[in-house]
Amino acid sequence: MRIISYSSGGERDYGFLVSHEQFIPRYFVEDALRIDLPKSVKDLLPDEELLDLVNSVVGKIPIESLSIEGVHLEPPIP
Repeated sequence: MRIISYSSGGERDYGFLVSHEQFIPRYFVEDALRIDLPKSVKDLLPDEELLDLVNSVVGKIPIESLSIEGVHLEPPIP
C-alpha cells in the first residue's frame, strides 16, 4: 500500500494505492472503518497504529473499479 496525495477541484486530499489498478480515496477508508482520518498525510504518517489499522482494511474494501475525474495524482510520499 502506498499513500498518494492528489488534488481535485483545487482541494488537496490523499488516498491509498493498493495495486496499479486500485486507488482507494481517504473517505472510502473512513466509511469502512467508521472513523475520521487526519485530513493531511503529514498528520497520518507519524501514527503507526492508525496506519496499521488502515492497511488491514484498505485491500478488503469491495470496489470493482474506481475512477475519479479531475484527479491529479502526485508522486508517492516516501
